[in-house]
Formats: sequence, structure tokens, C-alpha cells
Amino acid sequence: MDGAEALRSLLRADKALVMRPGEDGTVLTGHGVDAGVVEAYTGRYGALDLGMRVRRKELRAEVWSRSLLWDRAELRRSEYYNDYVVPNRLYDAVGLTIDLDAGPAGLSFYHSRPCGARFGDRGLDLLRIVLPAFRAGLEVWHRVAWTRGRTMGLVDVLEDGIFLCDGGGRVLHMNRALRRLLERDPERDRLYDELRRRAGCFAQLVNRRADPVTDGVWQQLSAVVCTSAGRYRLRGTLIDTGGAAPAACVLVTEEDGALPLPPVETLCEAWGLTPRQATVARLLAEGRSNAEIAARLGISPHTARHHTESVLLKLGVRSRAEVAARLMRGA
Repeated sequence: MDGAEALRSLLRADKALVMRPGEDGTVLTGHGVDAGVVEAYTGRYGALDLGMRVRRKELRAEVWSRSLLWDRAELRRSEYYNDYVVPNRLYDAVGLTIDLDAGPAGLSFYHSRPCGARFGDRGLDLLRIVLPAFRAGLEVWHRVAWTRGRTMGLVDVLEDGIFLCDGGGRVLHMNRALRRLLERDPERDRLYDELRRRAGCFAQLVNRRADPVTDGVWQQLSAVVCTSAGRYRLRGTLIDTGGAAPAACVLVTEEDGALPLPPVETLCEAWGLTPRQATVARLLAEGRSNAEIAARLGISPHTARHHTESVLLKLGVRSRAEVAARLMRGA
């Protein structure tokens, strides 16, 4: 985007559009162009721009001007010109476009005055000079996007939780395993904050290009975090996601053996539960369903559901997911 702005200045253009392929089709962004103008081209007028859609491909033109792509009389009669170019003041136009496997990518520049200003041969010559660098940049972008997509795909199939941040501490990705883990832990906010803090330590290493061992911060990059629902080991490392710098990665392993729950007698005294309700409360804290509680205690599912409702009421919680945290705090 910065390069497009610099080139717009060199061409003395009033407006510019950047086009690149995206996951859901062509993505357009504008410089000096309203968002509505961009959306109109994407939604309707791009299909009517026969010069770009047909003539450019016939000529195999990577550097083009509107006069090259359109017959002047045909352009003036077209709906594209009268309903899009003129109202939005996108007059004399030049650009460069490269066709990738994923779709076209390019830069387009416009004058907003119908007469006087013209890009001429100077504009086309400047774009021809820029074209090799633009093509090389696209190849790098495509390779980075492919590498990152492959990395994220592998991360998502891992059974352990994965948390990725860039060198600035911005969250890049959380895999499915970590999302499930956070969803079922009532103290998910505290665990998430700890993940951000560990990743932040690595972000500092990336920015300083420091070594985690010799720099004396290795101990900050591995930790055990205990919540009322479980015990988690956090380990930090750096991985290549295809970006300019490695990403900070925190591996989250759920360790066997949750924190010990208070005994039945303690729960009865603290919460006014009956011994059977206290037993049910412990099973709820372990994440057991009503069917599992019924099978464990040899009671009917209806009775297990009745005990569960009574436990939630006495503990003052709205869901069974909150039981473990309430029992530990009360203890």
C-alpha cells in the first residue's frame, strides 16, 4: 500500500486502486477513492469493464492505458463509462495487471479531471520500469501466503493447544484445540491473559533478536498454570509462518490430574449441601454429564438431573461449567 501511494505521487495521479486475489475473490483497496466506489466496481461495474476483462487478456497487456483497452467511441457509449467513470471522476487511466493462479493483481491510477491532465508515454514508461519489481513482490507475497496457510493448517490438526503472536504481540492464530480448552475452563480469561504474557516475552526476543538462554529469560517462557478446572503447561518457542519474522508460539498441554477438589465433608459445611449433593457437585466439577453421574451413583437420570439443579441453586451458579471454580473459591 505504501508503494502504491509513492507511485501515485510519481505519476501525479489523483486516485489509485490496488487489486489482489483474496479467499473470496478479488480484493480492491483505494487511495483517494471512496469505499462506495470500490464496492460498486466489485459488485457491478467490474463486469462491465470490457477493456479490462476482454481486451487486456487478448493483448496480454501487463502495462496498459484506457485508450489501449477501449475504442474511444465505444467507451463513451458504454454503461461502464457513463454510470461509473464519469460520476466517480475516474478519467484518464493507466495501470499494470498480472494474472496469478489465484486471480489478477494490479495497480490502477486515475486523473479526476476530464480534460488537460494525461499520463501519456511518461506514465506507461514509469509503469514498465516498476513492473519487474511488482512481479517479484507478488511472487514473494504468494509464497508467504502459501507457507502461512500450510503452517496454520498443520497447527489446527494438533491435539495440544497452540497460541501464535507476531513480534508486536498481536494474536495471529489460536488452533481448534486451544479454543475448545478455553471454552470449557471457567477461568478462561486468566488463562488467556497468561498466554498473552508468555507470548509477549517471545515478542521481546523477536524484536531484540535475543537468544532465550543467554539472555536470561528462558524461565519466563515455560510455566505451569493452575485453574480450578485443570493444570496446564505452557511452553514457548519461535516458528516460521512465512512472514518477515518468526512468530511467537506457545504450546499449551493439559496435564493429567486436575487440582484436588475439597472433600465431601468440607463441601457440606461450606455450602449447606447434603452428602449426596456434595458428591454430585464433585462430579459436576470434573465435567461429568447427568448420564455419567447417574451411572456412577446408581441412580436414575431424572434423579441425577434433580440433584444437579439443587447443587446449582445452592452454589448460586447458572451453569455446570461454573461449579469447579465456585467449589475451589469456597474451599
